[in-house]
Amino acid sequence: MWRKAVVALGAMLLVLSLGGVASALHMITGEVISVNHSWQELTINVSGFPVTFTAIDRAAMALATVNPGDMVTVATGSFLSDFSPANYHDGPSWMLTAESIRKLPAGS
Repeated sequence: MWRKAVVALGAMLLVLSLGGVASALHMITGEVISVNHSWQELTINVSGFPVTFTAIDRAAMALATVNPGDMVTVATGSFLSDFSPANYHDGPSWMLTAESIRKLPAGS
């Protein structure tokens, strides 16, 4: 009986911890400005500001499906609440990563 209770508790804790990981992603929608396959980068227009993401994992494979002018939603664990130029800092410590890229249907 105790064994079943411990297994059930462990399963519950696992599900709750995975839910926290999923909620840590932010969805950002914008129009594709450019795609750099060599650097695995995607630049989109977000509220009038260009934002460049480095594609990792699944997002790197999705780069082949998007072109300038397409509307996309990017899932990122990196997030700035304001993409204005005042918050843009170049350098090795600052980089937005795209964990997934989803092309939106035309007219969205």
